[in-house]
Amino acid sequence: MVPGGRRFLRDNLALTLEVHFLHMSCAGISQPNDGLNGFMGMIGLTWLW
Repeated sequence: MVPGGRRFLRDNLALTLEVHFLHMSCAGISQPNDGLNGFMGMIGLTWLW
């Protein structure tokens, strides 16, 4: 489940906003395995047909 929203501009066209949590690491291949955590935002248009 992704937090976000959708605002309809027309009956079949919507502006979509989403926020994702992102985690990247080296899977323990090397030490230290600190990893990188952050948030990623997405903005897009959704066309429904």
